[in-house]
Amino acid sequence: MVPLRRRLGDAPSSGRRRTRPGILGRALRSLAAWSCRLALVLLVAGWRAARFAWRLLTRAVRLVAAWALSHPRLTADGSVIALSAWALWLVLSPYPPSGSEIRFAHDDDGLTCLALNIYHEARGESLEGKIAVAQVVLNRVDHVRFPDEICAVIKDGGEWPRGFCQFSWWCDGQSDAPGESKAWDESLGLAGEILHGTHADPTHGALWYHALSVAPAWRRDFDQTGRIGDHIFYRPRRGAN
Repeated sequence: MVPLRRRLGDAPSSGRRRTRPGILGRALRSLAAWSCRLALVLLVAGWRAARFAWRLLTRAVRLVAAWALSHPRLTADGSVIALSAWALWLVLSPYPPSGSEIRFAHDDDGLTCLALNIYHEARGESLEGKIAVAQVVLNRVDHVRFPDEICAVIKDGGEWPRGFCQFSWWCDGQSDAPGESKAWDESLGLAGEILHGTHADPTHGALWYHALSVAPAWRRDFDQTGRIGDHIFYRPRRGAN
């Protein structure tokens, strides 16, 4: 009786040896598996956190895939995984960064940083509300507690969300490039006027503010200077630095 495996047909060897995935192939396969697990966790953790972490993840996948494809001695299994990683990144990032987005990501001049802060923090506010938000940045530049440059003040705390960054738009994991051209032009013009001293400080020296929709615990440690639009402003208590 012919053994089952023999009857099913062990095809004659074609002369090619089936190679097992190498170290790189296994590493790429492991990366893909952990990426899927991480994506599920991020979806549960919340959309904002997911956007921030997923941006880091897609950059890592892109770098790994690019490095893998640059090595001609990869196994077929590794090449497939590398190409799959590229496809995954392209699906999750359906369009490349625009020229303006790249420029804003690397632009550290005070005018642009101040205009971006006005745009993201107060573009729906009145003129006074926009001036107030911008003036808080300038007040911080002049204060010993904070960095002495506009961009450094806005980026203070890095891009880590929840308790580290100072302005939420800088650390929300989303693109910082303005999407509304009219509002952006207005923010740029107003930032220039403020830097030239055209407008007085409506916050009376405020260094902090928060939206009406939240009530942070730190507000009890400072003196309130007033409410302008949808924000409440604060400065250090008298006698405090």
